[in-house]
Amino acid sequence: MLDFLNEFSIKGRWWIPALGKTEKEGLYGDMTYSPDKGIQLSIEGSFYGTTSILRAVNYLKVDYLCGVLNDGQNVALYYLEVNEFGQDSWITTNVSAEFALLNSKGYFATQDMPVFGINFNTNFFAAFFQFFRPVPHLEHTETGGRISYTEAPPIDVIDSEVHVYFKFSYQVKGLSSIFDTISIQEKVYLNIFFDEPFGTGDIIRKLNFYRDFFTFFSFQKISFNAASVFTKDEKNDQVDFDLLFSDPAQSSKRQMEGYDVLIKYTEIAPVFQNCFQKWINNETVLQSGLLLYLQTKQLKLPTPIQQFLNTVFALETLHNTYFDHSQFAVEKYTEFKKQKKEAIQKLDEEFRPKALECMAHFNTLSFKARLKEMIESNIDLCNEFIYDIDDFCKRVTQHRNFLAHDHSQNNRSVINIEQYGYFNAMLKMVFECNFLSLLGVEKPLLTLMLKKNYLLQHYKGEVHRLRNELLKPSAEN
Repeated sequence: MLDFLNEFSIKGRWWIPALGKTEKEGLYGDMTYSPDKGIQLSIEGSFYGTTSILRAVNYLKVDYLCGVLNDGQNVALYYLEVNEFGQDSWITTNVSAEFALLNSKGYFATQDMPVFGINFNTNFFAAFFQFFRPVPHLEHTETGGRISYTEAPPIDVIDSEVHVYFKFSYQVKGLSSIFDTISIQEKVYLNIFFDEPFGTGDIIRKLNFYRDFFTFFSFQKISFNAASVFTKDEKNDQVDFDLLFSDPAQSSKRQMEGYDVLIKYTEIAPVFQNCFQKWINNETVLQSGLLLYLQTKQLKLPTPIQQFLNTVFALETLHNTYFDHSQFAVEKYTEFKKQKKEAIQKLDEEFRPKALECMAHFNTLSFKARLKEMIESNIDLCNEFIYDIDDFCKRVTQHRNFLAHDHSQNNRSVINIEQYGYFNAMLKMVFECNFLSLLGVEKPLLTLMLKKNYLLQHYKGEVHRLRNELLKPSAEN
């Protein structure tokens, strides 16, 4: 299985089936992969018969391309951009692909192949399952070395319309004749099989969706180490493909340590199945509403300002989706509408449209009210981290409005560059406490997560100083 960590370059023959070409008519070239740049092809010649650089193809979008590598693997590349370069009559073609499916047993992944299953290994799973299963080890005997280890059985998570389970994979490496050189490598894969297949165009989105569930239990970014895609042949036998693509979260090659994990499997096991089922049940809503927040977890945002805005808008979306309610009771709002109608009639006709526009959201909660509700719903968790709830909500709201509307007026800024770290950390804490509560993570586990989050613990030690620093101007006024 190919991994997402190591760069490589492999020669092969390449062709575009949509152009009516076959392997015999393919062009020679190299496929390279790196975690940063993803999948690239460098081809000698032109797929389109270009003979002059003056007629070169640039930024052409192609859905599907095939290749046979010199090491015997069949490759299908998806969602490509094709650019031709060169001089005079010498043409080379550069191709970048979104992802690749590789198979060494004679199968080609097709353009619209039904996908019945996926699995993946991450830099998180080994630490997540720490202390759960026996650690594989080697033993000596009187007559020499003997390999002895206990395999952990699979863990079933869900078995309904989607079958989800963890599989512990072991590989013995080394020479049996030289015992000291033998090692056992363990990898943990999350396997997901579907009753109803989906198309190849949905593979990356599905993988990210299932991976993203675990980002809430990790201090560091979770990146893919390896992944596979499963389909069925004409005999209904399972066919496996290695999957390769550039992962934006791929920040380093190191595996996570125990201190990077905020919640381990042994701690969340009693509610894990329920939490994961809720995640799956809300796939559509989560993928639209969580995007801004997940960017703060997976991507390296250019500035703390972007992280602030992402988290603020994510909080607003979260509350609006799951906790929204009217500002006033039905009776009160009915009374307001009666008074509004009477007041509007007394206004100059020119003012009425603007007045109606201003009062259209009269019964809708403000962002400040939404933020305060989310903090107070978890007051026992948040209270020791936030210097003052009212001032915090007011300051975040004012700064949000400053960045959205008044960013040219620096005097309206109420959070300086040194304070962004604290405010961003607190906003993320509020989001995660509320969101994980929705998934079924109970208060004791949330408390444990906050204790393990060394960034939050750092800012907890700053609360007294921040209280004096941020509330002092208000006292003077």
